[in-house]
Amino acid sequence: MPDTFRVLGANLDSVRYQSEVRLELFMTRSEYPGRQAAYIITTEALEPTEENLTPFGRALYEDSTFTLEELRVSGSPILNEANYTELPDGTLRLQLPWLAVLFYGPIG
Repeated sequence: MPDTFRVLGANLDSVRYQSEVRLELFMTRSEYPGRQAAYIITTEALEPTEENLTPFGRALYEDSTFTLEELRVSGSPILNEANYTELPDGTLRLQLPWLAVLFYGPIG
């Protein structure tokens, strides 16, 4: 079983959707002998209304049978070593992919 990890902090309290500056999480590494660490960042929209859908979220909502409640919690693609940076102190920096954000507004 992979070792546990902890989120140590983030670079920002808020970020504008699709701005050049992205939310970055700083975390400890999860270790499992013989395997690279992989992560999925999960977001929860705190205001999941139709008016708050991002363009990607709107496309999912309009082109499928997903309800707003089903889209409220979403996850990033799998983030492996090509998607994160190991810092000199051994911790990792992961950037939140915009695909994980389906609603404008606060996320948890």
